[in-house]
This record gives sequence, C-alpha cells and structure tokens, in this order.
Amino acid sequence: MQIPVVVLTNRRDLYLPQALASLNSHVSGFGEVVIVDDSGDKGWRDRLASDADTMVTVADQPAGYTRAMKTLWRVGADLGGPVFMLEEDFTFRLPVNLRDLAIVLTGYPKLAQIALQRAPWYPVERRLGVLAAQRRRVDRERRIKGRRETTWRQQPHHVEHDAGFTGNPSLISPRAFEVAWPDCDWSETAMGDRLVEAGFRFGWYGREGDAPHVEHVGGERAEHSAGY
Repeated sequence: MQIPVVVLTNRRDLYLPQALASLNSHVSGFGEVVIVDDSGDKGWRDRLASDADTMVTVADQPAGYTRAMKTLWRVGADLGGPVFMLEEDFTFRLPVNLRDLAIVLTGYPKLAQIALQRAPWYPVERRLGVLAAQRRRVDRERRIKGRRETTWRQQPHHVEHDAGFTGNPSLISPRAFEVAWPDCDWSETAMGDRLVEAGFRFGWYGREGDAPHVEHVGGERAEHSAGY
C-alpha cells in the first residue's frame, strides 16, 4: 500500500522545499503527494506544481488555518484511505515507514490519527517532555471547564489518549474525515472535541520518551500569512 501525503503550506519557499526534501530522504511507504497551498500567490503555485502530483488551491488570497484545514479535510476524504498530513515547517529526524503507522490504525480502529512524536519546541516541553506538557495543558483547560482529565494508555506501539487532535505530522484514519472540520476560531481544538464526542481517540507513535521522529523548524510568519 502506498499512502498519499498531503502537505499544507502558506509561506511559499520559506520552509516547503526542506520539508519535501526531508520527506523524500527519510520517509518510505508513500505514493501521491498533494500540496494544499494557502499562499494566495499564483506565480508561486505555478512554479511549485512540478513538486507535487496534485496541487490544490485554498483561495485566491491567503485564507488562514481554518479554511486551509477544511480544504485539506476535503482532499483527505476524496483520497478515500489513510492520509499522511505534513505541515511545511516540519522536518524528519529519523526514518519513518508509513506502513508501520497504518498497521497501528488498522489494529486500533478508534484512533482518528497516529502522530509522530516531535522534538521539544516550547520551554515547558524542554522541561517536562512534549507529551507530559501537552497532558498538563489539556488537563488545566479541562478543569477550568469542569470536565474530567485526559486519559493516557501505553499500547504496544503507541500512546493512546483523548487529549485532542494535533497538527503534528500524522497518519489520519479515513473514518476521521467523515467528521466535518469546524468553521471557528481555534478550530484544531474544536476538531479534537468533535472527534472525542464521535468516539475517537488519538495516538502518539512509539513510547513516551522515545527519540522524536520529527522536528518543528518554523519560527517565522510570512508577511501574507492569515493566521497560522
């Protein structure tokens, strides 16, 4: 099985070339590459077309994260199978075989996604670790809303949880695309809530504390950015 990759981009050549180079160098098991472009720059899209099997334009002008993710979600649904999502400002540190991630999704049908663990980015993540920092943040938000805290369970090949959806590089289940991406502010958090309400859970590949497969390299926002 060759798994399609959908790459989300809005900053022209600031990060995308290194993301694609890293994908080709470190990742196996993928087939078609679909680029979802929110740069609003027709000239850039024309130059970029040679790097993708398919180019999808979000809008004529930069539309922002929520609308871009709604477009990516439509593309994922149309592809009709598990889809690997990659935002442009991530690179790979270790080899990844997408078929290994697909095996986890097949074995655990309640998973909406199986995400790759990334290197720490925020100061709290450097102190606690990425997964521990995420758990603390989500638990604090849930206590404020009077909701129960997150559940985390180590499975043989992944950490299963209900903390929510992540935009980190991940393989997304085709069943998750049946849940509509919300049209609101902080739509990634809202999408996680929708998926939990629909009975889904989420997974981090490997064990907590494993060497991270990916690194977030983004730090600059393009002048034309509309909210990433």
